[in-house]
Amino acid sequence: MQHAPSPMILQEFVHERVGEDIRVYVVGGKAIAAIRRQNSRDFRANVSSGGVAESYIPTSEETSLALAAAKALGLDFAGVDLLMGRDGPLLCEVNSNAHFRGLSARTGVDAAEAILLHIRNSVGQ
Repeated sequence: MQHAPSPMILQEFVHERVGEDIRVYVVGGKAIAAIRRQNSRDFRANVSSGGVAESYIPTSEETSLALAAAKALGLDFAGVDLLMGRDGPLLCEVNSNAHFRGLSARTGVDAAEAILLHIRNSVGQ
């Protein structure tokens, strides 16, 4: 890596559940919804890569990790992606501009409304 032309971030491959991840949607320090994404044809679980998403109820450990990640980055809104490792959930990435198209149909949660309410409540303070 000493001759790399630009900075790189390397991530260990997590073998435990290839093609599966969990996205926890965080708004205003609360987990408002979560989905589990699975892809049997690719190691990436993204719906745009052929994955299928379904509503998911995160464990308290998954929720705590997602909330801590969003808080550490100072984000009022985030989609926090978790992978399932041998010893529990692992942080994969935090999306400050997470897509929530289709979230309502899968979970019944209106993320746009939650974001607007959070903004309104924050401005009113």
